[in-house]
Amino acid sequence: MTTINDSSQPHRLVNKFGLIVQDLRRASNKMFVTTVQQAGKRSLTKSNKFFLLALIRMTECLQSIELLISKNMKRDAAVLLLTLMELRLDMAHIADDKTRADEWFSHSKEGKKPWRVHDLINKLFPDESERKAWQANYRIFSMIKHGNPKSGTMGFPLGVEDGWLVVDRDPYDPNIPAVILFSAGSLCASMAKVAGSDFAASGFDVHEITASVEKLESKLADMNAKHVHAILVGYMDSTGGGDQSGAP
Repeated sequence: MTTINDSSQPHRLVNKFGLIVQDLRRASNKMFVTTVQQAGKRSLTKSNKFFLLALIRMTECLQSIELLISKNMKRDAAVLLLTLMELRLDMAHIADDKTRADEWFSHSKEGKKPWRVHDLINKLFPDESERKAWQANYRIFSMIKHGNPKSGTMGFPLGVEDGWLVVDRDPYDPNIPAVILFSAGSLCASMAKVAGSDFAASGFDVHEITASVEKLESKLADMNAKHVHAILVGYMDSTGGGDQSGAP
């Protein structure tokens, strides 16, 4: 599924992340189907309807990211991360006050969204370090989406640095696709949990699905921690900073 070059063998790192993301997408889709099936027995609230729309858009977007990563189209996959981030912010904002679903459905301005991304990030992330991380990620993915020359080879196969054209020296580096898949999976898990909480509050039986999402989220985080550790160990070894033979 997650081959990042023209060979038939998937890169192990990307494949591992991709399989968890695939399971998260399937669990989210199951939550959507289960809720719709149960809707015949109870009425959907405005917030239920919003979260159903958001959930199915999320799974669609996630599958597109998987397909793009399988073809090593990492820049286009990164653009879709921006869509997931904005959807995640809207979901969290409405989860804080479900009457905001009315505002979302009644929004009619084509030139802007119901709420500014900058305002939502400031509101939803009072912790400074978390807020700055969100702002930095959003800025990076925005540069890629809008073709900002400052993005360099993150945004272009050929980038511009100090007035010089530079090439993407390692277009098949698995670390970037892995980071994209981890980010997409983390957003997916967070969004599915928010949606599941809303559905459960309205009496829909999605508890087992939410629990499966939480397990997959934990598995994804553990894998990412091991991957980051491996990168750091490799860096230390390459610079002579690792353990030396005979060292005390």
